[in-house]
Amino acid sequence: MYSASHVPGAKVLYNPFLDWLFKEKQLKQRQCHYVSHLLNKLIKDKLIKLANNGRLILTDSGKQKLSEFEFNDFSIIRSKKWDGKFRVIIFDISVDKNRIRTAVRRQLIFWGFLRLQNSVWVNPYECREVVSLLKQHFGVVKDVVYMTVESIEGDGWLRKEFDLI
Repeated sequence: MYSASHVPGAKVLYNPFLDWLFKEKQLKQRQCHYVSHLLNKLIKDKLIKLANNGRLILTDSGKQKLSEFEFNDFSIIRSKKWDGKFRVIIFDISVDKNRIRTAVRRQLIFWGFLRLQNSVWVNPYECREVVSLLKQHFGVVKDVVYMTVESIEGDGWLRKEFDLI
């Protein structure tokens, strides 16, 4: 069902899917070559595999990569009126999980959290659901704590940074 043909300098995967793209969607040869090259790369990287019936299947590592892209699409919704409460995230992730700890910090920064202390991060908007997703995604459910607090000593700079004044 699949065969490899050679295009100058590149191995190209030919299959019925690409044939369909050519005929039905009337893609140009260059576009079809690009799709073929991309499929080869996904197979080489073991993100997809070819089943016996000729279908493309997402592998476990492919599913993980896809979930990372989906995870990065989540964001915290800024309400028009602040409810006067801060959302505080504290975490105690061990040194042997340094990569995970760094990834958690980067995600909190991406979502607009500000660092209060090394492992204490603050955001003024409701974000329980995304933090729950963060905990699940990185496998740190017991290491991360979500709190809603009514006041933080010396919070003037936080109010200013979040434009709450």
